[in-house]
Amino acid sequence: MTKKLLLLAIALFAPSFLFSQVTIGWQSSSIEVDAGVGGQQIFVFLTNSYSNKGVWSFRVDITSTTVALNTGNVALYTGLSSNFNYSETNISGGVRVIVWGRTNSRMFQPGFSSSVLVVTLPSLSAGSYSITLGNASAVIRNYPGGGGTPSNVTPTLSPATINITASTFTPPTSSPTHTAGGYTGYPRKYGDINWDNSVNIVDVTAMADVVIGNYSAVSVSDPVYGSRNFYSDPNTGDGYDAVSNDQTTADVNGGDGTLDLMDLATLEDAVVSGVWPSYAISAIAGSPVFKVNDNNSFGSGAILAKFDNAGKKITANATLKFEVFSPGTKTSKVRVKLVNNEQYLRGFELELISSVLPGKIDVWKMPDANGLNVKWARNDFNQIKIIAYANGGEYIKTGESVLFTIVIPNVTAEQIINAEPKILASVNNTGAELLYNVGNFEDVLPLDYMLYQNYPNPFNPGTEIKFDIPEYSTVKIIVWNILGQKVRTLVEANLDPGRKSVRWDGRDDAGNPVGSGVYFYTMYAKSLEDGREFTMTRKAILMK
Repeated sequence: MTKKLLLLAIALFAPSFLFSQVTIGWQSSSIEVDAGVGGQQIFVFLTNSYSNKGVWSFRVDITSTTVALNTGNVALYTGLSSNFNYSETNISGGVRVIVWGRTNSRMFQPGFSSSVLVVTLPSLSAGSYSITLGNASAVIRNYPGGGGTPSNVTPTLSPATINITASTFTPPTSSPTHTAGGYTGYPRKYGDINWDNSVNIVDVTAMADVVIGNYSAVSVSDPVYGSRNFYSDPNTGDGYDAVSNDQTTADVNGGDGTLDLMDLATLEDAVVSGVWPSYAISAIAGSPVFKVNDNNSFGSGAILAKFDNAGKKITANATLKFEVFSPGTKTSKVRVKLVNNEQYLRGFELELISSVLPGKIDVWKMPDANGLNVKWARNDFNQIKIIAYANGGEYIKTGESVLFTIVIPNVTAEQIINAEPKILASVNNTGAELLYNVGNFEDVLPLDYMLYQNYPNPFNPGTEIKFDIPEYSTVKIIVWNILGQKVRTLVEANLDPGRKSVRWDGRDDAGNPVGSGVYFYTMYAKSLEDGREFTMTRKAILMK
């Protein structure tokens, strides 16, 4: 009897809050921002781990003893206002926020994991700060529909505190220059191959041509002679030495009078990092590559080193598409696809604001970019900078190509837009604007791995092999003979999701035609998401 009474008392007086599968937390436990810059943003995430419950509402306090916060600093995340109501109140040390669905059926669905609140930071002096989430509660409902009795839950706060380091960045007022004899009053930046007063992807592609001696492909905007080719001097003997000027500008590595791949690599590193590397010539090592352009649209007072607009003359007939997979989740990725109708596209330079895309980042070069040079960096100028370009004398192929994938957890299409992509292209070593668009990936993906029967089969001289990839994976497809000896590796790469195909031309790895007979092809795949593996083999018949 006593035990029954005790159980009844527990049932009557137990709190109404249930064990929670809701997590509210910051985008990361720590972040770096620029001191003295207003308008920088941090994000609050909500994760719903229930399988059949939606989060209809939540409340959370955002407070700090080191950062002055009020209702003007906090807002509902972009795109949520059509489904959710929002209210905020100033409290001691910060802001109390309440978010709730506009109807009972408007909820953060099972599996939701994305930004729900945006906190815009005031201008912070150099130093350390922190902002904490607390006093959180949530209401869950049956999903879908929102029927039944709603339940209160206490969300887990993780990470509950975000530590902010504000550091001072002193923008460089100039980049290293030299002045050749006869060019008094016309200083030229090191690395400015085409002499447009800007060092960027156009100079990288121009240097690639210079290294192979393709000087006629590089036009120099000489302030004395006018437009001319690299290493040409139409008026020798008049006291001007254009050849020496070009040499000094491009010889950024050895300073030895030889323009080679080391000079190209040095310029490559400088463009993505914004600073001449330590192995550059002593006149420039450790110095800024370009002047900071503070007349930008990246936010009030933002201090960012950007490529400037010098030399842009045309719009490239190409578009860069950003497709976000699994937006707002830990496995989110951004596929970067080039739709190119520009016959003479040499390369491009992509710049994103890094403070809008915090956390670990990686860039995967995709098979379509084989033969291209791809380099990237999250540099000290609040930039994520990526360059991709063809070798000297070559061009990026026309058509549609998936060139690389940006791996960044919890990213959404809105954040990519907020990072304000800036893209400069090189068309025949001339600066050009490159258009872009951003969206979530919406096509239907394969449900599982699959290797299909080749067609035609039997075949002569070639056949097509199709296969499905449901998620980002490492894939190999190898052809074997009946003795189990490897004949040809058809695929060996990290691949993006979708239905793919590869053609076998009946040749081995050395390019030699193989004889008639039975062959086998095997697909090996391993998910880059969860590590699961897949293997399948099919038979092909070559009949001559």
